[in-house]
Amino acid sequence: MLALRNIIEDCHKMGLKHLTLYAFSSENWKRPGGEVDYLIKDLPSEIFKSEILKVYHKKNIKINFIGDINSLPPQTVELLKVAEKKTSKNNGMHVHFALNYGGRKDILQAAKQILINESKETILNISEETFTNYLYTKGVEDPELIIRTGGDLRISNFLLWQISSSEIWFTKKYWPSFNAKLLMKAMEEYDIRKAK
Repeated sequence: MLALRNIIEDCHKMGLKHLTLYAFSSENWKRPGGEVDYLIKDLPSEIFKSEILKVYHKKNIKINFIGDINSLPPQTVELLKVAEKKTSKNNGMHVHFALNYGGRKDILQAAKQILINESKETILNISEETFTNYLYTKGVEDPELIIRTGGDLRISNFLLWQISSSEIWFTKKYWPSFNAKLLMKAMEEYDIRKAK
C-alpha cells in the first residue's frame, strides 16, 4: 500500500501523464481464496477510501480502471465507480488500475465487440486504430516503459496489444521495495535507450 501511494506521488512529481498499475490479473482468480478476497475486496477499499481520494482529487489526478471490473464483488464495483466519478473531471496525471485484467481477454473482448458493433465491410478492412478503440485502454496512449518487479522476466499477460513498442525494465526487487530511487534508475536507463 505504501509503495503504491509513494509511486503515484513520485510519478506525479515527475510530471508523468499516464501511470498504469497491474493490481489484479484475470489469472489471479486461481490464487488461494483468502488472497483473492484481499485483492478484490480489502485492498480496493484501502486504496480508494475517501481521505485518499481527496488527496488524488486535490492533486488533479484522474483515476480509472481497465479490465472486467463488473465481475468483481458489487461493493468493490461501487467503490471503483465512486473513485472514477470523483476524479472524472481532473486533467492532470491519469492513473489506470488494471483490475481483473488480462491482455488476451482484452483482445478477445475487443474482437467480440467489433463483431457485434461493426459492419461486415469494416470488419473485413479493420484498421489497428479501429481495433484499439475497442480495447479497455481506449483513449489511453500506449506505454513507453514497462517496469517489471520481482525478478520475473516475463510480461504476465499485461497490455499485450499496447506494449508492442514499449521498452521493458526488469528489477529483482519486489513491489513493496520499489521506490523513487529505482523509478529514477528505470527512467534514466529508458532515456539512454531512447537516445541511441
